[in-house]
Amino acid sequence: MQSGHWIVMRRGAVLAVAVLLTAGQAAAAGVAGQVTFVKGNAETGATVAGPFQPLKRGGAVREGEFVKTGPDSRTEIKFADGSVMRLGSGTTMQLGQARPNRPGLPQEVTLSSGLVWARISKLAGGEKFAVRTHNAVAGVRGTVFQLFFARDGSTTLVVFEGEVAMANALGAFEKSAAAGKGVVVLPDGTVMEPVSVEEILAKAEEIEADWAQFNKDRDVAKDSPVEGETPPKEGAAPKEEAGLKVRDDISKLTPQEMGRKAEAALTEMRNSLRTAVELVGQARKQKDIVRLNCLNERVTQMKGVLKVAEDANVALQEASGGGDLDSVRSQYTKIAKAQERVGQLRVQAQNCVGVESYYGGDTEVVTEINPEIAGGDTFFGDSPVGSDPRAKYENNTSNPGDNTGTDTPAPPPPSSSFTD
Repeated sequence: MQSGHWIVMRRGAVLAVAVLLTAGQAAAAGVAGQVTFVKGNAETGATVAGPFQPLKRGGAVREGEFVKTGPDSRTEIKFADGSVMRLGSGTTMQLGQARPNRPGLPQEVTLSSGLVWARISKLAGGEKFAVRTHNAVAGVRGTVFQLFFARDGSTTLVVFEGEVAMANALGAFEKSAAAGKGVVVLPDGTVMEPVSVEEILAKAEEIEADWAQFNKDRDVAKDSPVEGETPPKEGAAPKEEAGLKVRDDISKLTPQEMGRKAEAALTEMRNSLRTAVELVGQARKQKDIVRLNCLNERVTQMKGVLKVAEDANVALQEASGGGDLDSVRSQYTKIAKAQERVGQLRVQAQNCVGVESYYGGDTEVVTEINPEIAGGDTFFGDSPVGSDPRAKYENNTSNPGDNTGTDTPAPPPPSSSFTD
């Protein structure tokens, strides 16, 4: 699809596991990532033109949807494999095609405008993740980085951990950047030589001044309350707290009903723990250390959450006998949240079966040519803005003799793709 000078690149579907769904149910429902932070105006829609619906923390975004943020707004999306993406102000992004073999991280996302920060779990076994813009593609198999699509049509990559490969939209003139480095792709498709993060950020006037600190704070805070949201009072019906949802409106439940549901929740949690322990036994028999470590971590967390739920159930029974309705609701809320958390850990434990795909091997980088825009792209003509952004990086041109921006870069040979 093309509109004026802008090209909307290929987009597909994405798949992950929502808190209240199993992996199979999530696949059937088309659920993508879960929203774990919202500030200001963040919305999602089925098309780039909308209609858009407000995003709320704890809610889901669905495969193929567009996510956009308004001025002074941000949001964070978490995927089932633990990967996280954060969108800065004025950003529009579409989640890409789902992975065919398991839920979790999508194959790619397309950034139409703005800024994203990403922590991507390591991938192997031929799988890959890419962030595409109008004129560039970044390919990764596990790293921490950010990508900015500026108003002048350039794309800027900054790498904080691991290594990321950057190419123009045709997959040509690829450059790899390790931690502490970055790459700029100019509007005409010229891929500059890697330079330091400090040099790039010093020239990126459009990036919000507190963006780096925001990401550091989110790494520490994780599932802290939404900015500006007042925490619920003790005993009040819970809202979307700590990234989890309580399934029932507890204001409509009697103490007896909450007691029965609490017992059922504890049974479900114990069964989930038993399943995870069985997977540990299988991994131990197979002497699979990587998988065993992954499973042991989930089992340890499950046991801790289950202990909290069991203590809360004892307190719930005592409060029910004493007629303390507020305390009953408070304890039931703890159990309901524990049930959701154990459900998440169960899915993560099941994903450990394919843990080699998340953690195996060193960081690798890949890309692919997008055939929909190869050749005849008017974008590779004159710069769409009056000033030439090449001047910012004139000492780092990666394509000698090709500084005019008037020639379309040649596609790479068939064997060229981000390889180790």
